[in-house]
Amino acid sequence: MQMIIKSESVSTAVLLKRGSAALALAAALTFPSHIHFAQAQSGGIRSGAVRVAASTSRSSNLTQKETARLMSGAEQNVHRLIGSSRDAFDRGLMSLSDYADHLDAALSINTALSTLQNSEQARSRSLMRQAAVLRGAVGEIERLGQPGAKGWVSDLAQAKLLVANADIALAQARGDAHAAARHSQRANGLAWDNFNKRLADFKVGLATLPQMSRAASHLSTDGRAFSASSTNSRQQVAKLHEYHEHLGQIAKDTNRLSKRGAGVGRKDRVHMAKLELAKTDALIAGADGRQDAALGALHAADRSADQLYQAQLKFHRTGTASLFDLTRTWAERESLHQEIEHNGQAPKTAGQHQLVNLAGNTRDTRGRNAADVALVHSMGLLVQLKQALQ
Repeated sequence: MQMIIKSESVSTAVLLKRGSAALALAAALTFPSHIHFAQAQSGGIRSGAVRVAASTSRSSNLTQKETARLMSGAEQNVHRLIGSSRDAFDRGLMSLSDYADHLDAALSINTALSTLQNSEQARSRSLMRQAAVLRGAVGEIERLGQPGAKGWVSDLAQAKLLVANADIALAQARGDAHAAARHSQRANGLAWDNFNKRLADFKVGLATLPQMSRAASHLSTDGRAFSASSTNSRQQVAKLHEYHEHLGQIAKDTNRLSKRGAGVGRKDRVHMAKLELAKTDALIAGADGRQDAALGALHAADRSADQLYQAQLKFHRTGTASLFDLTRTWAERESLHQEIEHNGQAPKTAGQHQLVNLAGNTRDTRGRNAADVALVHSMGLLVQLKQALQ
């Protein structure tokens, strides 16, 4: 089977054998990165159904029958998620990053299922397929040779980063610490290459704030993503300050337009700008070794993410914010919450239940809606699977 990869900004026809693609839990994604449930280290997969092995279930909160039913439902949803997102992706209705976000959720579910069954082999096979298809995608994008196309250079950089993150996850699954460290070093450089290329697009209006958010989400808040070279580190921090300056101006302009009632100054746009500004504050503070300031910035980002979600919820009711917008913001908020807590605390689920209800009430599943609905249901299943693993 063939599929067409859609560029972040424009459609880029890339034909490759169907396997899997993913965003490194955006961390990924990769959802802001990326969705952080079930200990997933990187993006999505395509694999056969994972069979229930009741005798090896590790659940302590559910009966054997309940666990089997939950796992069966999760397997079915994974297939729906992969199939519907592939369909939307092939038809050019979903960007590379969005597609990777959907498949990342699929990987998270399969990781939880393999953990419940004590089956690391299944996860390793999935990660191998993921890494292979991403390497193939990079080769196809390179062969297209469209450096003049809007977003093509940045998309190629992102695809290379996804490959590196997939290689990290595969090395970790195999217990190869040396290879994992080597791939991590490569991913570090690629993360900055991806960020710099998106920033260059961003400065001339060729990249959106969400695209910059994806690029920045691959950078660490504790300084680990910064080069050991003092010269490179200074250059990296300078780039962050440059991005911060642009964000500050965007936040001011958006707020000013909001006060004048302009559509581009909608409240969700204001909160999105504030969220990105706070996250960049955290990155800069982390790079400088100011961990208290970084934590304070993360708290500010957490508050902005919550305000963004509430604003998008209102716009969703009027049809001007998508289910995917809400889903991504919810995942962003959960990611920030978990990063702040660092104690394994169960994620907030009020918003997630609300999302599931919205997805359940979605009757029009044309376009990419079917994939986005399946994604929301996957998030609900991830919470249940995580609880089963506790």
